[in-house]
Amino acid sequence: MVNPFLEGPSITRALSDRRIFLVNHAILQNVPTKEDCHLCAPMALFFEDNTGSLKPIAIQLFQDAADDTPVFLPSDPEYTWALAKMWFNNADSCVHLAISHFGFAHVLMEGIAVKKNR
Repeated sequence: MVNPFLEGPSITRALSDRRIFLVNHAILQNVPTKEDCHLCAPMALFFEDNTGSLKPIAIQLFQDAADDTPVFLPSDPEYTWALAKMWFNNADSCVHLAISHFGFAHVLMEGIAVKKNR
């Protein structure tokens, strides 16, 4: 499925060259939300192209493989691919804000800063 987006090397070669990266936001699975609000727990496959940039080559919005959880590819219709990237970016920003920023900066480091000043 992803070989056409690898700019030459096979998936096996790209993996051995460490040019394939997986981002898995499984931590978001079953997070409670408000009624009528949805949060996906996506996985995305990225490829480092010849310029050193990371490009998404596959996105699955939910963790469980099923008929109703397709894998989206850059070859999908333009707006379908754009929506898949939008949902992935939304989940990625939730992880960043809740865990990376709030958890590691405020919750963890503020306690150390207060302790140091005392």
